[in-house]
Amino acid sequence: MKNRSSRPWAMHGGALLAATLLILASTVIAAKSSAGPAPSSSASAAPPPPKDPIPLASVVFPAEKSPTPKLDEWNAAPLVLLTENSEKARCHARVVREWLKIHCDGPTGMIRLLAGSPSDVVFWISPVEMGSSLSKASEIVVAVRKGDRRLIQFFGLMEGYEGPAWPTVAGFVEEHWDEGDDHPTVVLR
Repeated sequence: MKNRSSRPWAMHGGALLAATLLILASTVIAAKSSAGPAPSSSASAAPPPPKDPIPLASVVFPAEKSPTPKLDEWNAAPLVLLTENSEKARCHARVVREWLKIHCDGPTGMIRLLAGSPSDVVFWISPVEMGSSLSKASEIVVAVRKGDRRLIQFFGLMEGYEGPAWPTVAGFVEEHWDEGDDHPTVVLR
């Protein structure tokens, strides 16, 4: 029998799930504490986006800071086309003043900020419904300002024998606005 201490990375399924949930909880707490109020849980009940989105490059972003938009402002906001959007992502984006919200349908286990300032960044993952072990949607809300550079990562959860078992990388959002550029670049991969 092999000595388990020689394989510290080998975890029992329950320990792996516990570690995943601990990472998820710490990420959500960190995002809430640095970003202000989270979006309303009724955000997923928003009406469908308009059929004709406008290019992100045509949006005028104000230089002045403003408060995080309310749900009714998001619902009335135009749908925008990101600089680049992965065809496999089931996401859409809206802009209110300097605020960008990316809403994605599908199970999300965790969202984390890999690089850049956590200021004015909010993550939201839909609550898990009764009888399900996975969330149904997630959102990123970020204030887009000149000089920004952020990299945000989405994780999905793979189904295991008895429910969600381990996180998998589901996608990235790259947001940056270089000083010499007229508009920001937002890429969803």
